[in-house]
Amino acid sequence: MTTDEFNSTSKEYLLLGAKETYRNASSHYLFAEQASSLGHFGIANSLLILSVEECIKSIILTAGYFNIEVPFEIKPFFSDHKTKHGQAAELQPLLNELWKIKDLLIAIFKNRESPAKLLIELGLTWVLVSIGLKNMQLEDFKAWWGKANYQKNCGLYVGFENGKWILPSEISKEDYERTLIITKPFIECLTIVNELRSDDYKLLSS
Repeated sequence: MTTDEFNSTSKEYLLLGAKETYRNASSHYLFAEQASSLGHFGIANSLLILSVEECIKSIILTAGYFNIEVPFEIKPFFSDHKTKHGQAAELQPLLNELWKIKDLLIAIFKNRESPAKLLIELGLTWVLVSIGLKNMQLEDFKAWWGKANYQKNCGLYVGFENGKWILPSEISKEDYERTLIITKPFIECLTIVNELRSDDYKLLSS
């Protein structure tokens, strides 16, 4: 998806994309849990990174749905994995803007008598990376994100560097658990995307 395509896509279709990318992220997350239970931490770690990538796409699409300006080129986040992992700093202005509509979203779901658990998660915010991902500060997230594409490849493929084989089995349980700390808030807080309706964006201008 290019920036022009993003800007010309209807709100309803952006929301559909946000929901589908979140569902895909959830699938990666589920399969990561299954792989880790079998002791395959390299594959599990890579699946978690794929899950975060899809969550970030969902955040971008949700921003477009709510008419929030996306201050960077869209295409790298949908095609060039290596490039997008170098753009962590560019996410911050977007996350700040999304944070501003938190109260509106809470009001929407309160009016629908949404489950209390969902309202609590939303109150914590589905963009936790803007204030630090629970146990990680934003700078730590940026550092992790910058290396995530390499880590993802290491968990999926057998590589060869500096005269030695690089194996997925070298990814440890601790590596997986560190990535899980980053991924879990995205998955938990983005559940609200599934609750959005096609015309909710209109409430921002009302």
